[in-house]
Amino acid sequence: MHDHAHDHPHPYFDEAPLDAASQSLADALRASFQILKYLMFGLVIVYLFSGVTFVQPSEKAVVARVGRILDKVHDPGLLLAWPYPIDDVIRLPVAEAKDLVIDSHMLALSDEEKKRGLTFVQRGHGRGLNPVTDGALLTGDKGLVHVQWVATYKIDKLSDYIRNLQGRNREAAEGLLTALVEHAAIDVASSMRAEDVYRRRLEEFRVAVRNRVNADLEALESGVTLTDLKVPVSIVPIQVRDDFEETQRAENRRRTKIQEAEKEQTRILNDAAGSAYRAVVAALGEIEQARLAGDEAVLTRKEAQLEQLLEGEELSGAAGRMIAEARGRSSRVVGAIENDLREYLALLPEYEHNARLLFARKWDVTRNIILNNPEVTKIYRPAGALQFRVKIGPDPEHEREAETDKYKQELESLAPGVHEAPVIVP
Repeated sequence: MHDHAHDHPHPYFDEAPLDAASQSLADALRASFQILKYLMFGLVIVYLFSGVTFVQPSEKAVVARVGRILDKVHDPGLLLAWPYPIDDVIRLPVAEAKDLVIDSHMLALSDEEKKRGLTFVQRGHGRGLNPVTDGALLTGDKGLVHVQWVATYKIDKLSDYIRNLQGRNREAAEGLLTALVEHAAIDVASSMRAEDVYRRRLEEFRVAVRNRVNADLEALESGVTLTDLKVPVSIVPIQVRDDFEETQRAENRRRTKIQEAEKEQTRILNDAAGSAYRAVVAALGEIEQARLAGDEAVLTRKEAQLEQLLEGEELSGAAGRMIAEARGRSSRVVGAIENDLREYLALLPEYEHNARLLFARKWDVTRNIILNNPEVTKIYRPAGALQFRVKIGPDPEHEREAETDKYKQELESLAPGVHEAPVIVP
């Protein structure tokens, strides 16, 4: 029995010194665990920063957090988000517009026909359209027109596009646009004629389809906008193209003749009544309607309105000139009649007193006027001659003398005291 207190190592737990190989293995294991610990820590850091995304200048991005699309749209630059699957960053190129070719209503062409071009493609009447491969629009007059579309679109509301169309690329937008253009074109073409869709009202047709598609895109809250819609190709079936073109040429000739006739009508009416011709023509039409209806009150009122138009200052042209000449002639005739009336009233007392004396005096005045008129050629009968001959026609010498006297009188009236006149060379 021991009476002192101290520890005695158990013989089974005595640590024996390790040999060199075991010591090396233990050191290697400790180092490996240390490296693994740092590696796992680094992986955790990398995972936490895996949600960091750089949005390119032509892109925009939205974040889907646990499957729910957040409203915020991120502009180009650095985007901080939680790692997947907490956050899912969806990027799409929305700044640039893209063209989409839609051949749903276009004639199917072989490679050889595409090389030759539509102008040189010929198909006989016996070869019809293949409903499986050949597309066409049915117009309101039961005609067919092949149309190719080029739709230019942009994804301008990314959150709506991803939320409502489940779009993670452009395929959803292009599929929706193709369907909307097809349906809008069918609807609009059904209310138009084949020649309108083919050429005559092609621009109106294109704009109507574009507006219809944009309205549908907005109603669906698709986030897609159709910025432009082109129609590079619009043709009638090749089998009847020549006949259709000849019909179009005939229609164009008819339209040209009508335009020429309308232009000639406008010219004639302008020459006839000037700028007031439209009002005059309308007034004449209203007068004719009132006459046919037998409405005397309306007829009287319309005739009064027409008279005001004819007397107005806007009336010009031949009608205006004729009316002006008629007014002038009327004024001259009325003035002459009034002068004659005044002279008659002045001579009436003298005539009643002594008619023969009045006639003698008036004849003397008239004879003096005739004899003193230098423009009247006077021929005097030689004294004692019972017969003489007169050569018809004015005497050149007499005319020259008369003209010289006329110039002298004009010169005297302009410059009194000057008696020289220009010499007239025969």
